[in-house]
Amino acid sequence: MMQSINAIRVMMLTYCGQNLPNTQITTVIPKSEWEKIKRIIYPEGSRAPINAKIKDVGKRIAEYGGFIIGSKRRPGVTTTWRGWQKIQILLTGFQHPSYAP
Repeated sequence: MMQSINAIRVMMLTYCGQNLPNTQITTVIPKSEWEKIKRIIYPEGSRAPINAKIKDVGKRIAEYGGFIIGSKRRPGVTTTWRGWQKIQILLTGFQHPSYAP
């Protein structure tokens, strides 16, 4: 069941990033989860955008899956899926009892 939810989110990230690139990320990812993901893909020292767009977040997530940013390249489903899986692994650290923000 969890794989299905992740697959739907990855498809939405990929296709909304291509067709509706200026839509806010909170339309695909819930705000509570976005706050955690934001801490991973925008580490300390880099500035996270206030109103993040699906296009930008999709590229950042795909970078974790091996996507190399090019001038007019767009990430596909495979690299977005791999990046999403890695981010989900990192998110388990936020649920660990010893984590204190």
